[in-house]
Amino acid sequence: MSAGRGAVRAVEVLTRLAGAGRPVPAAMLARECGIPRSTTYGIVGALAGAGFVEHADGGYKAGPRAHELAGGVTIAAALSVLESFEQDVTHLTAGELCRRTGLPLARVDPLVDDLVAEGLLTESDGHVALGVRVAALAARSGPLHRLRIAARPVLLDLCAATGETANLVVRDRDELVYLDQVESPHALRHAGWAGRRLPLGAGATSLALTGASAPQIARDAVEVGVTAVACGVPGADPAAAVTVTGPTARMGDRRLAACRRAVTAAAGALEAALASSDQEGT
Repeated sequence: MSAGRGAVRAVEVLTRLAGAGRPVPAAMLARECGIPRSTTYGIVGALAGAGFVEHADGGYKAGPRAHELAGGVTIAAALSVLESFEQDVTHLTAGELCRRTGLPLARVDPLVDDLVAEGLLTESDGHVALGVRVAALAARSGPLHRLRIAARPVLLDLCAATGETANLVVRDRDELVYLDQVESPHALRHAGWAGRRLPLGAGATSLALTGASAPQIARDAVEVGVTAVACGVPGADPAAAVTVTGPTARMGDRRLAACRRAVTAAAGALEAALASSDQEGT
């Protein structure tokens, strides 16, 4: 076998192992990579000797040097792992992180190890979850923490007044972020969006965050079948909006009119709460 052909086959084996969620037997590597079994054993042996492959549980997995080649820990990749979690998806396996981030296992494994070591993730029974340090870091963001604390009672009142899910949304450059959410008591409700990011678009919340003065209404902008009513909070820094979201089937004209009045009042209440907080801090 030529050196060039051998190198190509070695890359094929490494690529297969990098994307695997568990150790792969040599016979399976041979079959899936289209390499003779005897040649596969030779390739795997050479890769293992160089630290690119490790033997584990009756098969082989990517080794530490393969992880190095995958790029190690980068801020963007680490953020993609941390942002894989949602309000209703709190524990994920390495395989699920691969699917959510689009990163190969050889990249996810060292990321998870480092994030666990730094307290940003916790690990138990083959699953990882966000660590306490994430919340501690979030609490250090003074303006966001202050905004969320001030908005919480406003959102509770807004949900009670409308019967629909109440949201606090902030602008982050060209995206909007659901900073907090109080879910509707209805069985059919818009839920689980706290922490999610969306690109700014033509929806009600995007318009409210980009300077629209009147309450905004949009159907099917957040999700198909969901209607949103949003109002910007004057003077909020960062730019913020309070919204209610609910099933379109429940959002008739009378309810929409009530929601418009409620979000306008909520935006005013939050503006006053923030102003009061500013005065207390001076």
